[in-house]
Amino acid sequence: SGEFREGLIVVTSGAVATGMDKARRFLSEEAQASLSLKQAAGLGCTAVFGAWEQAFADRNVAAASFPVTHHQLKNRGWLRNLANRSEKSSFAQTLRENAELGIVTIINEADALSDVELMKLACGGDNDGLASHLAQAVGARSLTIFAKLGGIFDDGKQLIECVDRNNIAQVRQIATSRSISATGRGGLISKVDASWDA
Repeated sequence: SGEFREGLIVVTSGAVATGMDKARRFLSEEAQASLSLKQAAGLGCTAVFGAWEQAFADRNVAAASFPVTHHQLKNRGWLRNLANRSEKSSFAQTLRENAELGIVTIINEADALSDVELMKLACGGDNDGLASHLAQAVGARSLTIFAKLGGIFDDGKQLIECVDRNNIAQVRQIATSRSISATGRGGLISKVDASWDA
């Protein structure tokens, strides 16, 4: 958009899954059994941000990281202000300055700090929903959401290449039947809803 120069914002998932993996490596079975998802997210967050930072550093690109909390997300004014050039809030200003300097901003919903209010947001409270909200707020030219399977496939195993008003109901039905992430709160339906909302 006219408000931001060419820049990249990455909204990442993976803190809970990474934290569970770390727990298996470093904690006793008893400690693993009592580990909450928020604790797992706390264990995994630094590793996830570190992996992104290293991936961009390998390509000579600087990356900054920001965990975002539900307190910020449920304030719609906060999201609207991100695209306001005169907004002087620390986060909005930093996003703009990062884009102008060629710094990639890595954002993650701070699962360790989140609670039920996040799940009440339109198009979900997971990182897919967060990506959709941020893309709208900054006037992004495009939003790309990645999935392990590489897309949405119909019952005949054919890739659905375009989702529009003619097939959104069918796509939502397919996504709903195949959702529920083993480690997160999103899944395929979250990705469909977030993309459609954006």
